[in-house]
Amino acid sequence: MTYIAVEVFYSLHNQQKLIQVFVTKGSTMKDAILQSGILGEGTETLLQEHTIELFGKKVSSPDTYQLKPSDRIEVY
Repeated sequence: MTYIAVEVFYSLHNQQKLIQVFVTKGSTMKDAILQSGILGEGTETLLQEHTIELFGKKVSSPDTYQLKPSDRIEVY
């Protein structure tokens, strides 16, 4: 099984977090966010309340976008 490193960045009001996670090749943005635990409990529900971007550009479908090594997912 091949793993890749990606970053998950969370920013809301005065709170910011940056976590590096190792996900399996073929993982989606949503997979990495869930694996990071960055949103805490109820992550599935909270994902619908946030904007998800990749390097500052909005991604229309974080559920299907397959990550590449060193991608930076941003949750606002």
